[in-house]
Amino acid sequence: MSIKLQQNILQSYTKQLLAKIEEKLTDHPTYGVEIEFLPARVMNPEDMERLELFLPKEGFIKSGATFISDKGLCITFEPGGQIEYCTPPVSSDNFTIFERFFEQILQMNSKILKKLNIEYVATDYIPNRADTPVCLKAKRYTNLHNRLGFTGTRGREMMKGTASIHLHTGLRTLDKIPLIYKTLCRMAESRDFIMSQERKDIWENTDPLRCDMPEIDLDHTDTWNLLEKIVHHALSAPDLYQDIPLYQINDLTFNYFLIHLTTIFTSVRLNMKGPTFELRTLDSMPVNKMSEKLKLFINILEKNL
Repeated sequence: MSIKLQQNILQSYTKQLLAKIEEKLTDHPTYGVEIEFLPARVMNPEDMERLELFLPKEGFIKSGATFISDKGLCITFEPGGQIEYCTPPVSSDNFTIFERFFEQILQMNSKILKKLNIEYVATDYIPNRADTPVCLKAKRYTNLHNRLGFTGTRGREMMKGTASIHLHTGLRTLDKIPLIYKTLCRMAESRDFIMSQERKDIWENTDPLRCDMPEIDLDHTDTWNLLEKIVHHALSAPDLYQDIPLYQINDLTFNYFLIHLTTIFTSVRLNMKGPTFELRTLDSMPVNKMSEKLKLFINILEKNL
């Protein structure tokens, strides 16, 4: 990255990112979960159209590419037809709310199987999906699919043949950001949260500019320097539309940078929808095992913070 970029865009975007995070800080700890499931069979765009017609009948209101229930549970889809359920932020002292969401997820998967004959399974990886159709029409997905055909050997398997669980923790104070990030990075390598060897091999052979973690000295960093490293890492990753490093785009804006940030696939990622830090290493698992895993995630964070 050029000296000019380091002095201008990098500093400017780090400052704006810090300010935007500060605007959205919460006054109490919140957590969230995203759970993906793989379709048991190869999906196609026609299957997705059937799902889009079905979900509103079950009370999910369409908002862009997202379907939202009156209880706050969201449904989105991944390029291989994977279904993803996302909870809203929930306080740790209201854990029974998570239990209700998990029950709703079980019910929805059961209804989709019964009504549409689409079975969703809780597994980390299904082989031989690299050359199957891209089920989403958005240009960001077709562009990413094209890029992953030459930036690694298994990126298209990542897009269409893997499923994971993302655990979110809301941000409350700026000074705790390095400790939260460090704790999640340690969790990503721990026995309780590490991804399967198959998924790990896929990730390591996908797109290093998107999947590799930024180089950060976790024991010697402050909030500014950590965010600066995250910004630098994202700016260096190619834009999905122009296929050049993001910082080389002439009319680059901070809002466009925030969209680009959602295309970074690191094990621990800053998610500005919250804002949250999300741990992305867990493999998909049966819903009845999620409560124990989520409780462990919350307990580790609250013990360390």
